[in-house]
Amino acid sequence: MPALYATIREVGPITIVDLSGRIALGEGSALLRRTIRELAESGKTQIVLNLGDINYIDSSGIGELVSGFTALAHPFPCSAGILPALLFSVPSVLLPL
Repeated sequence: MPALYATIREVGPITIVDLSGRIALGEGSALLRRTIRELAESGKTQIVLNLGDINYIDSSGIGELVSGFTALAHPFPCSAGILPALLFSVPSVLLPL
């Protein structure tokens, strides 16, 4: 099983994290958590996760996306519509039921 790989780049004030591989329980979700936390601790608040090369995501990966979103949005209340837009903009990595 391929691991998760992350490459960080900046475009103006926005930090883009290009992810590839699998976001799954274990190493993949831990790398995602660590990457988001490190960026937040360094003062980065405008973060885009590029999931275009993610080929699999399990429930723990979804949990890490939600956790990262919550960690970044915590100081600022947000509308409930933002989170579903974040999750449902990546339908190609969600497996059909």
